[in-house]
Amino acid sequence: MVKRRIDGLYHLAHVHPQQVVALSRLFADALEKDFAYYGADYLRATKRQNTVSKLALGSVRPNRLLLGLWAKRTLVGYIIGSTRPGSDCGDIFWLYVEPAHRGRGLGADLLNEAFRWLQAKQLRAVELVTYDHAPFYERYGFVTERLAKGFIGGQDVCIMRRSLT
Repeated sequence: MVKRRIDGLYHLAHVHPQQVVALSRLFADALEKDFAYYGADYLRATKRQNTVSKLALGSVRPNRLLLGLWAKRTLVGYIIGSTRPGSDCGDIFWLYVEPAHRGRGLGADLLNEAFRWLQAKQLRAVELVTYDHAPFYERYGFVTERLAKGFIGGQDVCIMRRSLT
């Protein structure tokens, strides 16, 4: 189990089933405030795919990563990812830190912990999709594999990849 303190105020830990309500609330809030550019239809579908029960199930599956960033007892960020069956590549689906907690390297801490988790699963690479944060991910070794026109909610996105070896 990952549980790591960051500068005395924050810690990273796997999200347990009893904590997924907090994750679900933060996830829904992030979709509305920070991912609204994807459009209402896509956001509704994403909420349906990430219900409390589905997040709870994901929190106990060995191929899923639900890692929370906690400020004392309050969830203020997360990273959600997974392994791919039969592949040496994993995925990061969502990375989020509340605006009040940004600029402190916490997104990097979440990413680095995800890299460690994926490496422990013997994966050689990780992929993600981003609309407008490619420069952020490039700082952590991701390169754009391709641009996908209208891929998510009608938006053009970058599909990025990073080696884990």
